[in-house]
Amino acid sequence: MRMHWKSISRHLPATCAALLLSLGGALAFAQNPTSSGNLVVSATVTGSIQLTFGTASSGVALGGNGTNTATLSFGSITAYQASTSTVTISTAPPSGLCTTCFSASTPVNIVVNVADSSSSAFALTGYVSAPASGEKLSVGGVTLGTSSGSPTSIATGLSYGPNTETVSIGIQTGSSGAATYSDTIYLIATAS
Repeated sequence: MRMHWKSISRHLPATCAALLLSLGGALAFAQNPTSSGNLVVSATVTGSIQLTFGTASSGVALGGNGTNTATLSFGSITAYQASTSTVTISTAPPSGLCTTCFSASTPVNIVVNVADSSSSAFALTGYVSAPASGEKLSVGGVTLGTSSGSPTSIATGLSYGPNTETVSIGIQTGSSGAATYSDTIYLIATAS
């Protein structure tokens, strides 16, 4: 069967219109309804500082290195043993630590970082929880007290980043023989 162009052209507008109407209806049913909204996000940023402990290059390896809850173990020590590459033993301990004692000392990195603050320095204070009888602890050559309400000033005007301080334990000589000492030094960094 042959169709002539005249016949096709006469029916073409009606066919196109019908096709468009049927497609338009299908498209209308295929569309999903939409809605939009806005979410306003806000935050107030305040300054902060962070204190962590790090193993000093010539110090005892810390447990929890790089955290704020590290541990320092001098191991077994005696008053008359030789110093090692990481622990200094002395029967003439740092001034103010104790009078009739020996000490074990090692450097420790005290790392304090600052964010979102114009502070360029910090003060370091600290205290020890409850040292055993005949025992003293010091940081940076400063013997620590036991008052959390009035911590001992260790240093002021320290720069942010790692600061190497000597941590010492002084043990009274002539004590009751072998003993194990375990105390917690609490350090507080305050932006200045």
